[in-house]
Formats: sequence, C-alpha cells, structure tokens
Amino acid sequence: AGRGQEVIKSLDGFDEVLARPEAGTTFTEGVVLEQDLDQVITHSVGQSFIGGKILSYCGDQYLTEDAQGEAVYGGSNLLVVPGDYDELLKLDLPEDVRLAIHQAQVFDKAADEAYPGFYASRRNYDIAQGVDSDGQARSGVLEQSWRMGGASSAEVAALQSFVNDRGMRAIRVSSVETYNDQPLPADAIEVYRGPAQTSDFLLKYVTVKSYDG
Repeated sequence: AGRGQEVIKSLDGFDEVLARPEAGTTFTEGVVLEQDLDQVITHSVGQSFIGGKILSYCGDQYLTEDAQGEAVYGGSNLLVVPGDYDELLKLDLPEDVRLAIHQAQVFDKAADEAYPGFYASRRNYDIAQGVDSDGQARSGVLEQSWRMGGASSAEVAALQSFVNDRGMRAIRVSSVETYNDQPLPADAIEVYRGPAQTSDFLLKYVTVKSYDG
C-alpha cells in the first residue's frame, strides 16, 4: 500500500514511466502490474503454526498516512479461530469473506504442489476485492506473506488468548500502526513506540475483543 506505487491511466502514461532514467533499474529489480480497482477492500486470510497449535483467521486491513502524508499500511482487524480453515468457515461469515478464504486456500494448495516439503510457520494472503474499469466485480490474491508482517502481533495476541482460555471458540484482534504520537487506547497492548525507517515516529499496538457471533 502506498510506497512505490502509482496509477497508470493510459499507454502514454506507461511510456512516460519507461522513459524515466531509473526505469532500467526498476524493471530489472521487478515490477508488478495490477488492475486498478475502485471500492477496494483488502482481506487478510491466513494461518499461523506456533507451538504445535494452528490458528486460522480472516479479516481486513486499512491504510493510514505516514509522516509524509503518503497512504501506507495502517493495521489489520482479524477474526481468529483455533484450528484449520474448516473451523473458520463454521462461523457466520459474509459471502465475500468466504470467497477470500477459498481463494487463499487455492493459492496455498498451489504453493504446496509447486514446492513439496516447504514449511512456513506463517502463511498470510492479501486478497483484493473491488470493481474494475468495466464495472465488473473482481477478487484475487495479491500476494503471499510468509514472514513476520504487520498483523503478526495480532496473531500472537490471539494465540495468548486461546492459551488463557482453551474453551474459546474465536477472538477478534487488531494490529494498529500510527505515525501520530498519542496515548494508548484503553486495554491496548503496546508493541513498539519509537523511530521508523521512513519517519521520526511510529506507534504499533494491539487490541483484543471478544467474539459475539
């Protein structure tokens, strides 16, 4: 989200990108072209494998402004269950969320087939849903994230909740990133407060709420 991205509205605009002095380096390092969607919702779907336990989750992520006023990742809201995706799908979920989970499962299976024996303790997928320039609804996996990510702190908070209450069916957790120096909300867990790579200040925290479904 944000950094290093731009919208190209025409072939002439693409030619302008190609004419830039840094174009050779940029395209050598790698460029991703995506459809520009309106009314976009970015779903987060994934699993964590920690200490012999499996957590599966769905949710969405949102943007915030960094110190330069650029739109960047601002946090994730997750609904987490102990167990596999089957346990997650037992919950009362909207159809767009179910579609996102299904697409993440398809991608996950394809990755297993392409890299037999590969193991990742965290498998997270960003699924974008929106409307294209022809007015058609689109949904697809943007990328996989098999590393520590913005939502990792929320996943750990969910795991701790399930350890504390082994009978808990599901939990809502949120990870938040803000570039404004502010007090923590009530019951929030501070993860980081200090300088960031691209600004003088960054605050990260987690909130945990019960699931009432």
